Amino acid sequence: MLSIKKHIAGSFAACFFLLSVCFAELHAQNAQILEIDATHKAMLSVDERCGDEVSDFCGYYVNRIQANGYGGPWADVGRYGSTQQFWYEFADGEEGPEMILRFIEIETRRSTRQEIEEYLYDAAGQLQYYEFVLMIEGMPQQQNQYYFEGDKLLKYNEQVQPEEAEFQKYHKSDAAQVRKNADDLGVVFNSTFR
Repeated sequence: MLSIKKHIAGSFAACFFLLSVCFAELHAQNAQILEIDATHKAMLSVDERCGDEVSDFCGYYVNRIQANGYGGPWADVGRYGSTQQFWYEFADGEEGPEMILRFIEIETRRSTRQEIEEYLYDAAGQLQYYEFVLMIEGMPQQQNQYYFEGDKLLKYNEQVQPEEAEFQKYHKSDAAQVRKNADDLGVVFNSTFR
């Protein structure tokens, strides 16, 4: 009888320890996601804070690539326009100042469809967050959010209207593709300096 109580007590202690470890890991992950969300929110306000005047400099630089900047109609598409904005800052590097990509915003309009993609990078230039939003006539139809730590997917959220489900652009299983797209956009960003 005493050995059964010791076994139960030992099992309880082991279970409590494992639950404590899991809770601590979950708490740390949630704190990291909240930090990423706060950084993302701050970057969304950068455009408003920076202004066009040098005296209003906010610490970030932006390079823009624009297609059909005036939004004129395209054959078989209707109204079309696309803008890619690459927000970056300078950091001290081994061979002088380095440009660190911090945020990319891509907005594409096709007739009544608007797609917005946002890539958030940490201070080391690693992808932390990606969001895709599809709006039709101003109403959200799809939203996908990916949170990363290094190569690890921390969290994935999606909201998709039923009528858009078969056309959904991204799924949780597309995390590697999202990271590849982010790497490809890094090449585009670097090409804006040539």
